[in-house]
Amino acid sequence: MHNMLNKKGQALIEFLIILPMFLLIVMGMFDFGNILYQKYKLENSVDYIVDLYRDSKEEDLEVYLDKNGIDMYTRFGDDYNTVELLKRVDIITPGLDLILGDTYKIRTTKIIYEGNYE
Repeated sequence: MHNMLNKKGQALIEFLIILPMFLLIVMGMFDFGNILYQKYKLENSVDYIVDLYRDSKEEDLEVYLDKNGIDMYTRFGDDYNTVELLKRVDIITPGLDLILGDTYKIRTTKIIYEGNYE
């Protein structure tokens, strides 16, 4: 009987040692999954945002950007304009925030030709 209690105690100790590492791995998987999902959403919405920008629908554009937590930056050139979208994703995994920062920034860029087609 005494030997059986030692084995159960040993299994409990091993479980308690492994549990925090397992939880960190699972939380990290959720963070990386969220980052990939948000990047996918941002890249899929870039064409819609550029269409609103080209059509000068500033009010609709501002509503869409605010609703989705997206920042938009534009750079103007001679024939090309560059639209850069930035979205911030909060990191929840302890320790991973030391590597990636408290918020991870996702960026995507679209270059728009504004010149004449000759």
